[in-house]
This record gives sequence, C-alpha cells and structure tokens, in this order.
Amino acid sequence: MMETLRNRGMESSRVRKGIRKGFHVGIVLSLFYVVLYHESVPRFRTLLVNIETVNTTIFDTRTLHVPNPTTSHCLEEFKDDEWKPIDSKVPVPLGSKFQLNNDFNPVVLNSNLNIVVIGDSVGDNIWYMLEKAYGLNPGDRETLAKISTPQGYNVDKIRVNQLPSKRGGGYLAFIRILKLLKYSNEGKDWRDWDPQHFSDLLEVIGKADVVLYRTPWPWMTRDGNVLGTLTPEDYSEVYEIIQKTLAPKAVIMLTTAPNNNALIQNGVTKLQNDNNAVRNFVNGLPADQESVMLMDWEKLTNEIVIANGEVMSVPAHKALSHITTGENATDGYRKKQLWFPHLTAMSCSGTVQPSENSVGTCPSNLRGLVSIDGMHWCQETVGPRTAGMAICLITCVVEKEQSSLSYRQCGEKCDSMFMNMSTKYDDISLSRI
Repeated sequence: MMETLRNRGMESSRVRKGIRKGFHVGIVLSLFYVVLYHESVPRFRTLLVNIETVNTTIFDTRTLHVPNPTTSHCLEEFKDDEWKPIDSKVPVPLGSKFQLNNDFNPVVLNSNLNIVVIGDSVGDNIWYMLEKAYGLNPGDRETLAKISTPQGYNVDKIRVNQLPSKRGGGYLAFIRILKLLKYSNEGKDWRDWDPQHFSDLLEVIGKADVVLYRTPWPWMTRDGNVLGTLTPEDYSEVYEIIQKTLAPKAVIMLTTAPNNNALIQNGVTKLQNDNNAVRNFVNGLPADQESVMLMDWEKLTNEIVIANGEVMSVPAHKALSHITTGENATDGYRKKQLWFPHLTAMSCSGTVQPSENSVGTCPSNLRGLVSIDGMHWCQETVGPRTAGMAICLITCVVEKEQSSLSYRQCGEKCDSMFMNMSTKYDDISLSRI
C-alpha cells in the first residue's frame, strides 16, 4: 500500500511540475477550453476566474444557468433498501424557492489546487457536492485507506479524485474523522485521527492548498457531555493541527447543519452554542489573519428547511421545530427508528400540510426533496449553494494577491451570494471579487 502511495505521489509530483513548466501553454489550453465550453453552453457566465502568474495557480470556474431545476431526491451514496425516496428526476415544486432561486449550478473547469475536506459522513456529503461541481467521474475515485465500524461497515477513511492533467490535475480529497480534531483524539481507533493518514495523503497529492473542516457533531453525541460546551479555543486547536499536518494556505471552518441527532439529544440549543464557537473563533481573529474563513452552513440549511416548509405550508416559525417521530412510518422506515425524530420540513416532501407540532410519518409518505434521512442533504437542491460557497471562498484565497479585500471581507461577499435562499442566477454572475 505504501509503495503504491509513494509511486502515485511521484507521479502526482511530475504532473504538478509539468503544470509549472508548461505554464504559458497551460494558459493557452485553459483559455481555449473556456472558449469552447462557453460556446457550447449558452447563457454560461463567469463566476470566478483566476490564473495567477506568480504562483502558476489555475482555478477557473463558471456558473451555469439552470432555468428548470429538477431533483432526483438525494445521492445514491446515502440510499439503502430501507429509505424509499422518489428515484426519477422530477421538477422541483413550481413557484417554490427551489424553482425560482436555485436556478444555477457552479462548475469548476480547470484547477491545479488540491482541496481537502475533513469531516464525517455529512462532510463526505459536501465532498460529493464538490465532486459534481468539478465534473469528476465517480468511477475515478481512489480509496487510500478504509475503516471498519463496529457495525461491520467498511467505509473510506481517505479518498481522492483528480482532475485530468489537461484540466490542471488538481485533487479533491476527503479524510473521515469522527471525533473533534484535537490532540486528545489522536489514535488508531476507527473514530480517531491518525497523523499517518495525513502523511499518506500528502505523499499522493503533494500539498494541500485549502482545507474545509466540518465538525463531526452528530458523532460527538457519543462523547459524554461535550456537546454544547465547545469554545473558540477548541477550534484554535483544530486549526493548529490542520496547519501542522497539512500546512494549507487557508482553512475554511463550517458550522453544523440541523440534524436528527440534535433532536434525539434535545440538543438544538447545544448545536447553536457550538456553531457560535466556530463563528466566534473565526470572527475573533485579528483582522490581518489571512488563513481562516467561515462557511456558515447552518445559516443556509436553516433557510432551505424553511423554504421546504413553505411548500408544505409549515409556518416559518415552526419549520425548525415541527418533527416527524417515525411512530407511524412504513415498515421500511421503521427499521431505522433510531434515526428519528426528524425535522418534518427537512426530511419530508410534498404539498400536504402536516398537523399540530408533530406527525408520526411524512405526509403523503414522501421524503427527499432536501434530505432523505434527517442528516444528509440532497445534491440538486442543496448542492449548488453549498459547492458555490466553497468555490467562492477558495477563489478568495487564490485572488488575495490581486485583491484589496481581506479574507473576511471576501467571505462576506460569498456569504451574501450563497448562504441564503433569496439570491438567484442573475445575482451570482460576477467576475473577480
């Protein structure tokens, strides 16, 4: 295994050196590719473009107009025989924000940056959203390490997918860590973080340019009374470990979205407290701290839940508290009783209004417009804004040399475009930040 990693690392190094040596050729190829792509897809607009001559960095992206959004009701990776969403592509509800405001998709055309996502299965969920925005072939994924859970599942611990060399050769990597990234959680257990895994990854990709960190909050329900007690100092330690192990140019800290674990533990207030710890860490840094940015994902996902509540006639003030208990779920759902309760406006779909403050199962027994299981999020409805925000923040890093904006100011611009359900395609077509 290690020999394979070393060989692939040498090959990746050659690719990166080739990109640097052939920089002028790369510009020509990149521009040629962009022209062809632009001509073949009408109404394609520049979102963010950068080919930085000093560091020979390539990060070339666009926003594609999608005038008739559809949904296939969530990613295959998070389906099994016990969850039965609608599988075929169907139009999103007419007149909803999913139709009127989610009318775009971000696309990464070319990149030689290496992006690393650290997190749990929801972090993995975000990685899949980025993979789609990159246009990467799922068949090209490479697993560098696996873990076995006590339940007998084998899941990827480290995974990569790489753009072809003609598109820049940049890597998109994922590291699964199921405890808060702290020195006390270093080890060989399936939930721990292992420094060797970071070293193995760097042998393959060479370097990490930007790291996205997603707190494995749902898993931390197993760690005693830690939830609701996180502080900015905890995230300072997270940041320190990331810098020591991967040394990226920047770290993007994500807040945690609503999830069924928070409802199970009656921990919505705890979730909000811990998200405030992330916000306070990032916003409390000195203004000249140019290596940490905030991706306030809770803000977006709350608005998505409220938007789905509007479709179901759940009032906005109830959307984040009305629950589905699972007591009356069909046999297929009942097998996953431990996954309940869910936020009704998160996991259910359809236009039938639920009664009172809770229901035993989804009205019309439909789910999967924005989430299938009260934990993971659907590609077509949540992916565009999630991937768009990440891509926008990465561009803040790339363009810092040529911009008068600080990371924080640039991040605020990104936030105003993507972390809501109010903007639409015409509001998101911009050139350099």
